[in-house]
Amino acid sequence: MLSSILITCPPTRRSKLAIIANWRTSSYTSSDSCVEVADNDPAEVLIRDTKNREYGHLSLHSDPWTAFIEATKRFPV
Repeated sequence: MLSSILITCPPTRRSKLAIIANWRTSSYTSSDSCVEVADNDPAEVLIRDTKNREYGHLSLHSDPWTAFIEATKRFPV
């Protein structure tokens, strides 16, 4: 006799309404040789390569991304 197992996942912190990524590039670079960032979601930041958008993106929590941005402002290249 086969029995079925129901596997449930805990609810995520994201709401059921998806936030559409608002991709942008830095104003310091040309539009085709940089990364794009979507930071309009308060919970996560998305990052992708402008030349290879079809390869997907990185997803980071917003706190580490904010810390990274603040560090780059303190130590410019």
